[in-house]
Amino acid sequence: MEDRLDEYQQEAQLDSLVFVGVKQAPGVDLKVTMHNIIKDKMGLSALMSDQILSMQRFRLPNPTAQISDESRVAPVIVKFSNKDVAHTVFKAKSKLAKSGVFVNEYLTKQRKIILDSARDKFGAKNVWSDQGRIFARLPGEASSRRLRKSYYELKLGETKGDSRGTWKVLREVLGSDKKKNTPTSLIVDGKVYEGKQSIVNPFGAYFSTIGEVVQKQDQPLSQGTSKEAFIDDRGLGLIMEAEETNMQELKEIVNSIKSNSLDSDGISLKTFKLIMVYLLPCLVYLINLSLKSGEFPQKLKEARVIPLHKSGSKTDLTNWRPISLLSVFSKMYEKVMHKKLYAHLTKHGFLSDSQFGFRKGHSTVHAMQHFLDFLNTSMENGEMTLSVFIDFKKAFDTVDFKILIDRLRSLGVTDTMRFYVPGVVNTSFADDTVFSAAARNADDLVEKINQDLSHLLIFTKISRLSVNVLKTHFILFSRKGSPVDLNGKIFLCNRPLKQVAVVRYLGFQLDQNLNWKAHGDQVAARVSRGLGLIRRLRNQLPHSALLTLYHSIVLPYISYGCVIWAGGFYTNFKRVQVLQNKVIRLLGNYVHGENDTVNCYRKLMIFNVSQLHDYQLAIFVFQSIYGLSPEIFRQMFIRNSSYHSYETRNMDDLVYECRSSQRGSFGPKFAGPVVWNSLPMSIRLSENVSQFKSRLKNHLLSRK
Repeated sequence: MEDRLDEYQQEAQLDSLVFVGVKQAPGVDLKVTMHNIIKDKMGLSALMSDQILSMQRFRLPNPTAQISDESRVAPVIVKFSNKDVAHTVFKAKSKLAKSGVFVNEYLTKQRKIILDSARDKFGAKNVWSDQGRIFARLPGEASSRRLRKSYYELKLGETKGDSRGTWKVLREVLGSDKKKNTPTSLIVDGKVYEGKQSIVNPFGAYFSTIGEVVQKQDQPLSQGTSKEAFIDDRGLGLIMEAEETNMQELKEIVNSIKSNSLDSDGISLKTFKLIMVYLLPCLVYLINLSLKSGEFPQKLKEARVIPLHKSGSKTDLTNWRPISLLSVFSKMYEKVMHKKLYAHLTKHGFLSDSQFGFRKGHSTVHAMQHFLDFLNTSMENGEMTLSVFIDFKKAFDTVDFKILIDRLRSLGVTDTMRFYVPGVVNTSFADDTVFSAAARNADDLVEKINQDLSHLLIFTKISRLSVNVLKTHFILFSRKGSPVDLNGKIFLCNRPLKQVAVVRYLGFQLDQNLNWKAHGDQVAARVSRGLGLIRRLRNQLPHSALLTLYHSIVLPYISYGCVIWAGGFYTNFKRVQVLQNKVIRLLGNYVHGENDTVNCYRKLMIFNVSQLHDYQLAIFVFQSIYGLSPEIFRQMFIRNSSYHSYETRNMDDLVYECRSSQRGSFGPKFAGPVVWNSLPMSIRLSENVSQFKSRLKNHLLSRK
């Protein structure tokens, strides 16, 4: 959107030129001075007076105002009858050589910054503009590689601070095309649909009916089963009334939305924020009216649906899923309602401490930490643990709004608010669900888990949700030799579930031995791919862009859940560390001429895998101790001072939790105190998370 606005603005300014260095004698009208320059000095006597529409000095209210000596040489903007006339005058600028007057195109602010930056780098003689476009010529006989590198350095400088723009340039460098996954043809029931116009209707029909199709495939609920058994009655007697929003609250909500994509009307949130101050009063009034009446504007329910390819053949409808781009204004309505509903649910304790999805301050890493704590505790108690990883079919598409509204009623949501919900519900469904049970022998374990799965089956049928049995698997965790084979003993929907050794859960590769080797191999593959790209592009991009690439295509894979998977045996993540060292040496040698791996990490201010693990673990402990983590972790660590009141050296240290196995010692309950107690007191007593992170990073990077 911003690029288009810049193009429109530049097109509108092509009929104007900027004259620099025009001196104006006292008492002489600016119009006379400019006519003398254009017609006489530039040799354009054939130019008609009516082809020069207006002229104005920068920072002056009108051309006849009294001016100081300093402002008498301010640039002059001259507007011509059309852009062709302006271009004719611009081409004659060479006749003003040695006169002290220069003619420039009237560029937009964005293009003027690019022009000035290029001239600073390559020299004024090697950079010029022509009808709004900017050209650069490298002095001497520079290689095409150097030219390409300089070009991308300028382009990336232009997009500094704009991640979307930066990635647009990087995709150009990488030669990737976002349109390559755009569907061009479909095969439905043997009929071939070719072209964008032809495939719209099949996509629309499939996306709008898939939920009903999935629900009809399920078996009906058996007689005698009470639907009320799964209704939460803790909210009976409570009344949730959504208070009106206000300017300050709506402003905070708008600023909290991070989306940079264009909405269904082609408007970006960034553009809206530029004019937000003028629209907020109207939006506050409309949103409050909607909350009061319980009516959601029909227009805001419309969305621009984009098909996103998952895997498999691109001509098969089932291999595509829809992405809905809502209106910017629809998101604001939704966020206001979400904030008030979430506050109500939190206030009355309706949200379980074990629910980590869609909650502020909660993450998938927290969910995995909680799950692993359960597994480790069970193993320490000599129990084997069985976990079933449930896969729901088309989870969001099969949500029944009538059932949803009934459950909201049971939580104290008023009629007005309940009628409002179907208009704004547009979030992903949490379909990463796991059922776990622990027991000392396999028979008891099988009985427990099958009983839980029978309750799950009833719940899904009442809720009109569908389980994909073929993609639902289970793992048996046990540290005593090889896990017992339980294939054919665990059932869901009267069908046996498959026992697996490794399963993907919350972005992690979780294996039956909890050694994280499978996940380490996955991370290593991603890092290796990033290393190849950086190596291939190191002579085409400036060092700042290479660092951006590292932080974008390498670090996220190492960083995600590093506190979990990098806390085990070094051999399980050794390959990741070796590959990261290669990337860092490549960047360090290029940026600082440094070959020593340790010095490369320090000069680039980047953590290795072990340092990143300690960094994340220390932050987790800090947040847990000071009540900034999810509630379920806030009692995980205990100080020595909780057991005695003596003024000892270590009274503020954390208590070590004993484990009977080495693998158990890798968990945060044991490893957390080890890392925390090794930190200087000046870091532990930081006033806030930001200060703690800053001090901790400097400490870890300076540590030998």
